[in-house]
Amino acid sequence: MKTERMTENAEAKTVGARIRAQRQKKGKKQATLAQEAGISAAQLCHLEKNDVQPSIKTLGRIADALGTTVAELLEGNARSAMQNAQSETEGDGTGGGDALSSDALDRVQCGMGNTQDARTARPEGSPHPGQCTVRNAQGAKTARPEGSPHRSAEDVEPVTGLWRVHDARDTAVDRRVRARLRREVEAWKRIEKKAGVAGSAMLPLFFPAAAERGALLAREVRTAGGLGTAAAVDPVAFLEGKGFRVLVTKLPAGLDSWSLWDPDDGTAFVFLREAATPERKRFRAAFELGHLARFISGGFRPLRDIGASRKASRAFAAAFLLPEEAVREAAHGLAIGPEDWTWELVLALKARFGTSAETFLYRIEELGMVSRSRNRVFRKLLEEHYARCRAAGKKDLEPPAPRNAGGRLGALKIRAASSERAE
Repeated sequence: MKTERMTENAEAKTVGARIRAQRQKKGKKQATLAQEAGISAAQLCHLEKNDVQPSIKTLGRIADALGTTVAELLEGNARSAMQNAQSETEGDGTGGGDALSSDALDRVQCGMGNTQDARTARPEGSPHPGQCTVRNAQGAKTARPEGSPHRSAEDVEPVTGLWRVHDARDTAVDRRVRARLRREVEAWKRIEKKAGVAGSAMLPLFFPAAAERGALLAREVRTAGGLGTAAAVDPVAFLEGKGFRVLVTKLPAGLDSWSLWDPDDGTAFVFLREAATPERKRFRAAFELGHLARFISGGFRPLRDIGASRKASRAFAAAFLLPEEAVREAAHGLAIGPEDWTWELVLALKARFGTSAETFLYRIEELGMVSRSRNRVFRKLLEEHYARCRAAGKKDLEPPAPRNAGGRLGALKIRAASSERAE
C-alpha cells in the first residue's frame, strides 16, 4: 500500500498525469480534448502516459482547452526544479525567497519549447520562448530572471557579471583575460542592439531526466534542434543558428573553451580557443553545449565537479558529433567489423564526420565497434603523429585523410585495398 501511494505521488508530479487529471476533472474524453487542442488523440494518449514530452506551444493549446495555465501543468516538473535550486541558495544575502508566480514561470522557461515553436507567431508583447529577460515594476531590467534561482556572489562571474556555468574551470581565467572578454561581450551586445536582433536562444535545453547521461542528453538536444541522426553537423554553426553567441578568441593555456550564461537575454556566450584546429573547435563547441544543457537542466546551478563534468560533457560531445545510428550505418556500408578497421579507414571516416581522430576513436570504442587491440594500435599511431607535430613546432595538427578518400567511393577503395592486403 505504501509503495502504491509513493507511485501515485510520483506520477502526480508529471506533466502527463496533470493533463489527465485536469481532463478527467473537466469530464472530457481524450478525443474531445485532442480536437479542441488541435492535436491527434494518439498524441494526447502518449503525452498523458509520459511517452513523449510536449512542447510549450502544444502545452499552451492543451491548457487553453482545459481552462488552466501552462504553469499549472508544468508545476510538477519545471517549477519544482526551479524552486529546489532557489531554496538551496536562500539566505545567501542576494534576495528574498519569493516563490515563482505563474507569470514568472512562463517567462523563465528558457528554451523549453521545440525549434518549430520558437519560430511561430506569438501574441504581441508576449515573451520569446527562449528569452528570459524580465523587467521590474519600474521597467528596469532585473539582475536575474524573475523566479529563477538566486545567485550567490560566487556563482556570478565577477568581471563580466554573467552567470557561471562551470565554476571549477573558471580559475584558469585571470582578471586581465576576464576584462578583455567583458569588452568582447559588451561589443557583441552593442552590435546586436544596432542590428535590431533579439539576443535570445531558440533551443530547448531543459532535460532533467537526461542531465547526467551524456549520450542520451545529446540525443534529446539533437532531436529538439531538428538534427535527428544527421551526420557531419558543425556545432559552431548550429549554436549560432539557435541564438547562442560564439566568440573565437584568445584563451589562457589549459583552457580550450569557456561558457557563461546571460540571464538578461536568456542565452549564453561560448568562447573557443583561437589557435585550436577546426576539429578541436567543433568538439569544444559541442562540449560547451553539453555543459549548458546540464546547467539548465539542473535549475541553472553551476556545475561543480570538474572530473564528472568533463566525463559527462565529453560523452555528450562525442554523441552529438557522432550519432550512433550514423556511425554504425557508415561502418555497415563498408562492411567494417571490430577487427576490420585500418588507420586509413579511421582517418577517412573521421574526416567524413568532421571530427578529430581522437574523438572518432573514443566514439567507436564506446560503441563497441572496434577491438581493444586495434584501438590501442590506433592511439599509439595518433600519439606518434602528435609528437612529430610538436617536434616540428606545429602543435597537435590533425592527421590528414588519405588521398582520394572523399565520399563513400574513396572509403570503399581503402576498404578494398585493406581486404586485399589481408588476403
